[in-house]
Amino acid sequence: MTGLLIIVALFAAVFAQVNAGDENVFLDRLRLPKGFSASVFGHVPFARSMDLSPNGTLFVASYNFQNISGVHKDLTRVWALRDEDGDGVAEIVKPVTELLWVPNGIAYLNGDLYVALIDRVYRYDDIENHLEPREPSATIISPDRLPDDTWHGWRYLRAANDKLYLAVGAPCNIPGVRDDGVDCLDGHPTFASIQEIDPKTGSMTTVAKGIRNSVGFTQHPATGELWFTDNGRDSMKPDRNRMPPDELNRLTLKDKDVPNYGFPYCYGYHLGDAHFNYTDEMCKQSDFKPAAMQLGPHVASLGVRVYQASDAAFSFPKAYHHSLFIAEHGSWDRQPPNGYRVTRVRPDRTNTKAESYEVFLDGFLSSPLQQCASDDECPGTSVCQMSQDIYVAPYYCSGWGRPADVQQMKDGALLVSDEQNGVVYRIVYKGEGGSSKGLQAVVGLCFAFLAGFVLVMIGLAVRNKLREGHPVEHQPLMAEASA
Repeated sequence: MTGLLIIVALFAAVFAQVNAGDENVFLDRLRLPKGFSASVFGHVPFARSMDLSPNGTLFVASYNFQNISGVHKDLTRVWALRDEDGDGVAEIVKPVTELLWVPNGIAYLNGDLYVALIDRVYRYDDIENHLEPREPSATIISPDRLPDDTWHGWRYLRAANDKLYLAVGAPCNIPGVRDDGVDCLDGHPTFASIQEIDPKTGSMTTVAKGIRNSVGFTQHPATGELWFTDNGRDSMKPDRNRMPPDELNRLTLKDKDVPNYGFPYCYGYHLGDAHFNYTDEMCKQSDFKPAAMQLGPHVASLGVRVYQASDAAFSFPKAYHHSLFIAEHGSWDRQPPNGYRVTRVRPDRTNTKAESYEVFLDGFLSSPLQQCASDDECPGTSVCQMSQDIYVAPYYCSGWGRPADVQQMKDGALLVSDEQNGVVYRIVYKGEGGSSKGLQAVVGLCFAFLAGFVLVMIGLAVRNKLREGHPVEHQPLMAEASA
């Protein structure tokens, strides 16, 4: 009987976690197209960038860059997650690196894990046979070859064509003279670019420039091209809330000349920045590459993935194949807030042009947007955006979650990392009749049945003892036990 009670207690704990999860995670508020459902795959502190090995090990970078009273509290790790029994929940969650300085960029390539910090790139050899914290096997890019500026300094890393691609953001909102008298783009030759790295030699080559801050890119399997996001500037006149757009861009990797995507002069399709005396017409006539798709203003577009076709159990419908899913981290300086969602960009039949831009997953922002006068009025970990130099009343709550990256799994599920809550969500397609609420109802019925069964068994056991003339043993109250 004791063993049965333990099993019931464990089952109850699991049931509570599935339905309630973290107190700041509200699965019932998430909105998806019909037939899709969301659940929690695993927990990683400050979950950011993700990459998947062919064997199904998910690697998740964690990011916690804060400056509190002049003290940096930004040492985090890279984690490995595995779903061993195929139930959609990671049973294995363990760190695979020592504490590192903002290890935001990760890439799995040929059995090794590459980790990009602010000022260097490490390699961890034969990573899946060494899933425990350890020192790196080698330094691929040393600190003398990358800038150590922390503004837009969290690197993004991706493997493609047996090479590594590394984003290096501009250490400013827009170029201008810094306190040290140096223009922000003149401080290092790699600023505002994407670098191609040969993992064997460590050589770096600039393959794209004029990119303010890319924190996500992916290779399209049908074309071999890279698609990447880019975050637009802040405080652009005449309307800081509506301009400029974030961008989804396309990089062919075959251009003889290094393509320039326009920063700091042009944004989106052809939006000129008057701060630099650029007009829209000047942008149209320039050699700058326009965006493949304009995204929402200040949505903070981060990780992006191409959803690949498969016949896996939870594969998305055909209409979603080859779509690009984008994690929009959410605005910090826009009123009302924008982003805090996952969007979908649908390409044309050639997979070389973007045709549409739509919301796929949202609900991290209250609908309608919630006005507030203090953080206490906002749900979960969201805050009331009240900075007097940016906002004017009425004030709004930020999102209770912040998507950072997306990753397709072998079973067709799409994972979404939520940095704010340290959660990795799992999105699956179950058909028009499937829903996460339906699954929770089934689990709830099973739990109720099991609990009822146990109560009946306990009642029968008590009755049998009484019939045998054995009094039920008296269990002392807590007060008696402590006396």
